[in-house]
Amino acid sequence: MAICAIATLLFSPTLALAQPTSNVTVAPGEGEIVCWGDSMTEGIGASPAVIQTDTISYDASYKSYPEILQDLCGVTTYNFGVGGATSSELVAMQSGELPDEDFYGYDDSLAELLELGQEHTGDILILEIGSNGGWDNNYTTLISQYRSMIRASDCKGYLVIGDTDDPGTSMGDRNQDPLKKGQGLQDTAWEAALRRSFGDRFINMRTYLIKRGLKVCGIRRSGQDKACASFGMVPHALRADWTHLNSYGYFAQAFGIYKRGVKLGFWNKML
Repeated sequence: MAICAIATLLFSPTLALAQPTSNVTVAPGEGEIVCWGDSMTEGIGASPAVIQTDTISYDASYKSYPEILQDLCGVTTYNFGVGGATSSELVAMQSGELPDEDFYGYDDSLAELLELGQEHTGDILILEIGSNGGWDNNYTTLISQYRSMIRASDCKGYLVIGDTDDPGTSMGDRNQDPLKKGQGLQDTAWEAALRRSFGDRFINMRTYLIKRGLKVCGIRRSGQDKACASFGMVPHALRADWTHLNSYGYFAQAFGIYKRGVKLGFWNKML
């Protein structure tokens, strides 16, 4: 399991950085962003990816979204993504508790990662949990788990990232049905529950990737993409497999998080 902990600034010289302002929650060299989640945060599916648009030239190859986010906003970012972890396991891991030895990713590197998680709780906390279950198909339980992790972090700000599986296919929400044609940009019941609870701290990443993901990456939208969008499916060009994103998808996800963080005053506008 390729668990990564990002602790150094990785500015790309090809990103067109603007002059930063100071009225933000975190600034380069003055704060930390911490990302907790499962394989989507860890970066499983990362691939070759070069972003080339009118405003951005950036090599996202084999990078996870936390690593790309660090480049975009210039703030030290830690990746505490653990592939295969359920929401309840991530709540425990954030507190430093090691999973049982039969957990498929149990090894010394996981212990080291969780120890690092105790040292770095983050000024800004980003959570992407629940895709592997661990909340008994009960939105109230999942929301309680989110709030528990937010309290434990004692962060200054937080973001909640929605599941990016195609509606009706997620392991986390077994009661979810596929959307009908034309409903693709509507919130699922899961997304609606998170939006009600967290407001503008919630990002419906599935619909963001459908609406803006290809354009952000400089990829032309195909007829197939339009058809998939009608049913709420993330464009195939942003996917590594049926659930994970590739590094184009992770770049688009990081960019969406970066833009929301700018809007909320979490970090500087750099692009």
